[in-house]
Amino acid sequence: MPITQAQYDAVEAVYRERRQRARGEAALRAEKIAAELPELAEREQERLNLSMELIRTSLRTDTEKAERLRARMQAISAEKEALLASRGYTLKDLEPHYTCPFCGDTGRYEGRACRCYDQVLAEVTGHGSVREDPVSFDDFSLAWYDNTAALRDFGGQTERQVMEGVLAAAKAYADRFSEKKEGLFLTGPVGTGKTLLSRCIAHAVERQGYEVCLVTAQEFFRAAEAEAFDKENDNPLLLGQMNRADLLVIDDLGTEFTSRRLAQNALFTMINERELEERGTILTGNLSLNDMEDLYSNRVSSRIAGTYRILRFAGPDIRIAKKQFKNRDKS
Repeated sequence: MPITQAQYDAVEAVYRERRQRARGEAALRAEKIAAELPELAEREQERLNLSMELIRTSLRTDTEKAERLRARMQAISAEKEALLASRGYTLKDLEPHYTCPFCGDTGRYEGRACRCYDQVLAEVTGHGSVREDPVSFDDFSLAWYDNTAALRDFGGQTERQVMEGVLAAAKAYADRFSEKKEGLFLTGPVGTGKTLLSRCIAHAVERQGYEVCLVTAQEFFRAAEAEAFDKENDNPLLLGQMNRADLLVIDDLGTEFTSRRLAQNALFTMINERELEERGTILTGNLSLNDMEDLYSNRVSSRIAGTYRILRFAGPDIRIAKKQFKNRDKS
């Protein structure tokens, strides 16, 4: 769906405000550092003088002098770094810290729209972000799970022991995302923490600079249906975000309301294409692999069984457990 001129102007205003803020903060940092290290200004003035001399020398094709000037300019850079380090700074502290490190808050990267553009557009058009409030692994507590009763389905482990392994696997997935972008299937009873842990992984990966898209199963299949039947989509930006994301999280499979055939085709196509493109995918649901086969077909369940890491959850409804802990803290 094309955007209007007003929406385009609103997006550009967001980027302009971000650039101005980043540059203003950089100027304030530079003033503070300059007050602490007046020698920096001297080195910078010398560098500028040498730069002008280098231009004049290049015009005279004086190669030997040009090399001496370049060597001195390199030495000045090293001296500036040493001065900054003496007060705990780096050269990056003198530069603007942009919201998007890829495009420098211009919205354009390598000749096309940056990965952040759809996110900004979503904000100004009122569709909102597909990302939820940031969470971390510290927000996931093993104290919610029982550590006394042995579970027959988990080889005699307690709920907490099972979830210790699940949490460790989730952290390892996020830690090695730069090395291997694979699939995860988080499965287990309602309320055991699948959605929360998938968000913890997603935000850990996002903090590494990757593009992450979090959607419900209903949102995923609604976007797939709109594309398949050329229907109007209530969030036209979502499909592009899902396709482009380095990590796609589809939460709560099995709760969607859509054509069974559409669901089968859309889910298999997504799994297959993202595997070929080596993009990470996390699926969550209250479904076993047998349930996945019944609902989405054998080719979907077999692909998940063969290529995804399956993390089985155990425990109570953590929403109740969290309330109990909160009430206990108050008493």
